[in-house]
Amino acid sequence: MRNLRRSGRNHFVAGSISFRSQSEWPLKLTFESMPTYIAFLRAINVTGRFLKMSALAEAFQSLGHADARTHINSGNVIFSASKSTAKTLQNSLELQLEPLIGFRSEVFLRSVDEVKAISALADGMKGRVSDEGDINVCFLQAPLSAAQRAELDKLKTDVDDFELGEREVYWLCQTRQSSSKFSNAVLERKLKARSTLRRASMLSGLVAGL
Repeated sequence: MRNLRRSGRNHFVAGSISFRSQSEWPLKLTFESMPTYIAFLRAINVTGRFLKMSALAEAFQSLGHADARTHINSGNVIFSASKSTAKTLQNSLELQLEPLIGFRSEVFLRSVDEVKAISALADGMKGRVSDEGDINVCFLQAPLSAAQRAELDKLKTDVDDFELGEREVYWLCQTRQSSSKFSNAVLERKLKARSTLRRASMLSGLVAGL
């Protein structure tokens, strides 16, 4: 256990970590030892499924993730969790959240390093779209099979192009999304798999706050 020392009237330091009070010390040390994840939830505040972000954060907190916080209102939760496989954590969150928020919402879990890499890759593609275009990231729960990749290729047009990540599809749209025939619903139908979509600009803002 690292030593705690006072560094001002209401300021304490343990190693490189600062605290507002002695009582905050054990909690922060606990979170520091845990990996941080970002959960992207599908279909939050769309299609009639409305949920306050404060309620979503509280749902995560009730499951033992006391530091859970959200980013904007589309179902993006930043939280710490004890070391376990991401797949196990993802599946348990889906099951446990359903009775708490009132509906099933698929969870797409990524580590901080993964989100930073995904955001950087998406930002690097901005030069490939027009000024009115946009880049979105479609999060998946598993890598695409060969058959799914073939279906994705069929969706490419002069307006819509796609790049593959490990468990992501990068959508490069040359016009406003409302003018494109592609959507997350189209992707799910073609791939026969659930996904959730986030703008590259949103991911940049999320990463800036990590």
